[in-house]
Amino acid sequence: MINVVIASPFREEAKQKIMEAGGEACAFTELGVSTPAEDAARIMADAEVIIGFVRPELFSHAGRLKLLQATWAGVDAIAGAVPQDVTITNASGAFGPVIAEHIIACSMALARHIPAYSRQKRWKDLGCELTFEGKRALILGAGDIGLCTARRLKPFGMTTVGIRRVPRDIPDCFDEMYTLAELDEQLALADFVLCALPGTKETAGLLNERRLRLMKKSAVLVNVGRGSLIDTSALERVMGEGHLFGAALDVTSPEPLPESSPLWDMDNVIITPHVAGIGFDRLPETEAKIADICCENLRRYIRGEKLINLVNRATGYRETMMKD
Repeated sequence: MINVVIASPFREEAKQKIMEAGGEACAFTELGVSTPAEDAARIMADAEVIIGFVRPELFSHAGRLKLLQATWAGVDAIAGAVPQDVTITNASGAFGPVIAEHIIACSMALARHIPAYSRQKRWKDLGCELTFEGKRALILGAGDIGLCTARRLKPFGMTTVGIRRVPRDIPDCFDEMYTLAELDEQLALADFVLCALPGTKETAGLLNERRLRLMKKSAVLVNVGRGSLIDTSALERVMGEGHLFGAALDVTSPEPLPESSPLWDMDNVIITPHVAGIGFDRLPETEAKIADICCENLRRYIRGEKLINLVNRATGYRETMMKD
């Protein structure tokens, strides 16, 4: 019998779907944020498969654990705590559409001065705006989120340019594709810089002050990946000098962003509390996609088949896509 722990707050319908996927081969236990510490330790000690998020300190009790099926895309917050012999898979593929909508909503709002207009409380033309048509969108991260974003930007008449870790074939939704080694040159050309990179040693501090100043004064910056990508102090200085047209941050470093940050008071900055891709208790469509990935991997695990969305601990990226 495979002991499976469900540690994310799935709706009843999604939870039942996961249990049906496990069938008679699995025994299910739920672990919530309010589970007493003693009970949580006991549950972890028996777990062979965990589906969801578990506090890092609880993994010290997970002596039988073989698979952690994360219910989010980035695993940097817990990967270091998970025993090295445990396989980690993520839910990449579930969040692309909804996060792409967030990226486009923020980009368009900034381009048309919507935040500034909504704050000024007076009838005043704020001057020059940006359009999407004919502009160059540089998308940092050509995974699920980047692909979904590029597909949605093409009908606006934008040139879509991707930045990825290693060179590969260019998907149809991208006009051009480059690696991180070519980032500086591409930053200087971009009208919109849209960031969807995971949190890794390679991406931490990637957008430092030097690179922020490489960007056009008229450029829009959006970050929905990890806050560690951008040097927050540098961004505060650059934005304070009026170097960028606008910025939207769904993630920051530190997180939450301190109340003392001047970014809060800037009319050309949108700050949201890491909600671009939230599914649980918010978006049933996204939660259903997460559950589908969990079901597929649970069935594959039971049959001893190759899992989807395998995470490479060294890179922080998934090794296999959903359709593999």
